[in-house]
Amino acid sequence: MNKILLSFLLLPLIGHAETFQANVISAQPVYGVRVVDIPMEVCEQVQVERKKENTAGTVLGAIAGAAIGNQIGKGGGSDVATVVGGVLGAQVGGRGGQTETVTENRCRTVTRSYKEQGVLRGFDVVYKFMGRTYTARVSEHPGSTITLDVYHSIAQ
Repeated sequence: MNKILLSFLLLPLIGHAETFQANVISAQPVYGVRVVDIPMEVCEQVQVERKKENTAGTVLGAIAGAAIGNQIGKGGGSDVATVVGGVLGAQVGGRGGQTETVTENRCRTVTRSYKEQGVLRGFDVVYKFMGRTYTARVSEHPGSTITLDVYHSIAQ
């Protein structure tokens, strides 16, 4: 219980940082490679076979089918037979169309990857602080000094 209470009392001291300036000995740029993905549209000519519309065959087939259906149906079934004959005749008559080959332009999106050489990644900095030498990688050139936040904690 006492350790928990002591921890809460010391918490503000543990989270406290002091700011210092350290002398920079050297700062070397670090270069790397960056991959850039660029979406591009690629189009190509494609040969496609299609059935030609056979409108005349469809109409003539419907008329012939309706006439045949009308002859087959008797009494009240005459109307149903006429309609069914017309539909079937239209389907059969429409099949008489020829196929044709057409050229279509088809496009798709592809991703191209490019590598950029020599992209600046940061700086490897060597600095001296309290008589010791340290290294760190930073994103920007620090100049002649580097700012350090030093956190203190109680050693146990």
